[in-house]
This record gives sequence, structure tokens and C-alpha cells, in this order.
Amino acid sequence: MELGIEFEEQLAGYFSLNALNPEAGEQKGKSSNQHLVVHTRVTIEDLHRWLETRSCSGNLNGTVDFPPLGKHLPIQSGHIGLINTNDLLDIDLLIYEMNFRARGQDYFLTGKKQVSHDHCPDSWPDVMTVYAQLHEGNDRDAPITGAGILKLELDDLFDMLSTITVMGTDSVPEKAIAIRQFGKLYLGELWKTCSSFVGSGEVCGTSD
Repeated sequence: MELGIEFEEQLAGYFSLNALNPEAGEQKGKSSNQHLVVHTRVTIEDLHRWLETRSCSGNLNGTVDFPPLGKHLPIQSGHIGLINTNDLLDIDLLIYEMNFRARGQDYFLTGKKQVSHDHCPDSWPDVMTVYAQLHEGNDRDAPITGAGILKLELDDLFDMLSTITVMGTDSVPEKAIAIRQFGKLYLGELWKTCSSFVGSGEVCGTSD
């Protein structure tokens, strides 16, 4: 059995319908105090393949809360994947994609965040920020009907780290290595700060 990773993550931020780009959607969402919240559980069944080849995606389940459309809307299918966008600068793009249905209409929510592996603390906000667009349909080719910027707040980050579970081994050292490999790629430079909490067991355990 391959080593895998599971974790829970919450993303939330200002969001608005009738916006095409995330920045405009965030501003409209702020003016109307309108938020979109995504509660997810991510499963990466083959961590090595996900990290090394970028050729597979993790599965994403959970719910979407967006008052204009409804609350606790089940994600019917979802994926999370990595794309290397700049080998020279060592930057990855993390892609979120999820389908859900509200009021008889299919929707496709996409998001992307930049993960930098350089040594600049200024890159930290990037890895905690998801630029999102909502499509009225089943895929990214459908018309855009909303947009906004979702964020992983610091408290939510530590909550996420506390939910990490390694699958496929009972070995504590193997689990620790898997968590470290995942954290370095998923959080980039920010992992160096978080890893001290993870390593001490204050945030993340190595449960089966």
C-alpha cells in the first residue's frame, strides 16, 4: 500500500456574484459583507506520486457555504493538484476544483494559490491565499458567475495541521517523513515555521 495523506482544511473570504476576477469579487464581497466558506477533507492516496510527478490529484470532499446560494452544499466531486509554474524560481501552483449543486443549478468552483519555496517571508501570504472563481456549469469552460479571494487564516492553518493523518504505514518515522515531505511542498517556506509545532507534537500527531 502506498503512503497517503489526509487532512481537513477551511478556506473563507469575501466573495460576490456578478464578478469576473477575484480582486473585484473580494471588493464587492467586502462592501456587502458577503463570505464564501469551503470546508474540505483532502485525501492524497499516493503521496510519492503526487509530490514527485505532479501527475495525479488528491480527492476533495466537503461542503460550501455561500448565503446567496445556500449553506452546507455538498461537494459532489473535487480535486486538488500541483503544477510547477517556474523551475527557476521554484514556484508551484496549487489548484482547487470542486463541483456542487445549488437551487437546481450546477456550479464549478476553482481556486489557485502560489506556493513559493524560496527563503523570503514575504511569500507566506501567497500560500495562505486562494484566488477563486465560480462557474455556472460543470467545468472551467462554463461562464464565470462569481469570484473572490479565500484565505487560510493562521488559526485555521494550525487546525489543518492537527488533522493530518498518514495512511499506509504503522511506522512512526515513516509517518514523520511523509508529513515533512507533504508540508514542505504544500506550505512552501512557511513549513519551516510550522514544522517546529508539528515536530514537537503540539499541532500534529502521527495517528493511523
